[in-house]
Amino acid sequence: MFLWESSGVSDFFWSNKQGVLVAEDWPALMSSADLPAGGVRIGDQSFFNVDAALRSLRESSSVDPELMIDIWNLLTDLYRTLSGSNARFHAGLSDTYDAYFSRCEVADFVGIQPGTPSSLDVKNAIKVLEDGATMIAGVTRQGLDQ
Repeated sequence: MFLWESSGVSDFFWSNKQGVLVAEDWPALMSSADLPAGGVRIGDQSFFNVDAALRSLRESSSVDPELMIDIWNLLTDLYRTLSGSNARFHAGLSDTYDAYFSRCEVADFVGIQPGTPSSLDVKNAIKVLEDGATMIAGVTRQGLDQ
């Protein structure tokens, strides 16, 4: 479990000197963050099954575009927190991001015509999810070892 904050200006994960805060459950996370449970306003909690999305891409070359974009955005926030930069996770694959984004409901509101992700986009999406799972595993191993 991670503690993520949307401040309106930027989105980031809570961290300390050792890296991103991670814990087995909510009370342990609050304790690690040194925050009183009542001092944190909780919005919608989100759960993303990266393994299932990756399995779906590998087996059928298909994944819900909304889920792909949500996971990619989450990975970007995690990457930005870890790296201290403002770069998007796998920024070089922005065409693939756009291909999946174009299939999302919000794309119509901003005037983007839906496209169909190509086989290259599927390969790129697999890379994003694999690299993201590796990044998450590194953070959780580090956090749980503290």
